[in-house]
Amino acid sequence: MSELCFSMRNVTRWHRYGKMTADRISFSVEKGESVLITGCQGEELKEWMDLSTGFIRPDEGSIKRALNYGVIPEIFPKMEYMDVTDYALLPFVMKGESKRTAWDKVRSFLIESGLMEKKDLKAGFLTKYEQCVLMAVMALAGKPDFLIMGNCTRFLDTEEKMRFWKLLRIWLEELHPAFLCFSGIDEVPYPFKKRYRLCDGHWAVETETDSLDKIG
Repeated sequence: MSELCFSMRNVTRWHRYGKMTADRISFSVEKGESVLITGCQGEELKEWMDLSTGFIRPDEGSIKRALNYGVIPEIFPKMEYMDVTDYALLPFVMKGESKRTAWDKVRSFLIESGLMEKKDLKAGFLTKYEQCVLMAVMALAGKPDFLIMGNCTRFLDTEEKMRFWKLLRIWLEELHPAFLCFSGIDEVPYPFKKRYRLCDGHWAVETETDSLDKIG
């Protein structure tokens, strides 16, 4: 029997001005499965991201997610005064873990990503690409069962996007989390099993694919 890491059941969400973000939507993400959701409007996608992470609640319906989940947000949280090391340790320290224990979790990710040499730098001095990578480190170092990712690469150029996705894919293949990604474009360089396109709170397109798209 398949193990569900995320499920949305008959979810309805009203946005301001009486617009529907979700109209009785149901879908799920199983263990090891990858799902891409794209949309006509960035604001609609962001609201879906917030629903999926639990930042906001639906007006109707239910949402369930694995207890051990990680989030790569769309925008780098504004704590640029912290150095890269403390930034990377923050999710674990906030859960009550010691810095030593947290460091054991993030160290290999910092090395593989190239951020180790910048571990004492203030996070605000990182490039947009490096900030995306740091957010991925924070989300994946805890080895989550389920990963939710926002449209964080939208500020990167094509080469940086490809570099980021190449690194992320390596980590995803090592850890095998269920993966739910929100993107403003349909062409994302990752072989998602399922793809959904949102428009005015409804699915406009539902597809299954094992192909690898390329950014044009």
